[in-house]
Amino acid sequence: MRPLPHSHTGEGATVLGVLLPTVPKPTAPAAAPRADRPIAVGTLLGAVTATFVVIAVVVHRHRRAQ
Repeated sequence: MRPLPHSHTGEGATVLGVLLPTVPKPTAPAAAPRADRPIAVGTLLGAVTATFVVIAVVVHRHRRAQ
């Protein structure tokens, strides 16, 4: 009997995590009041950093699993 293929749900979640922060990135700082723009940019920078960490973990686990 042939084994089922390995599901790639981690890769899909990673792609979704990369695409989600890119959508509000240009609009959030422009829509925020001038005094709150550094907070909006800092929050988005933190989200992008967290996304990079998740991507690195998924890639690392995927390579170790093979």
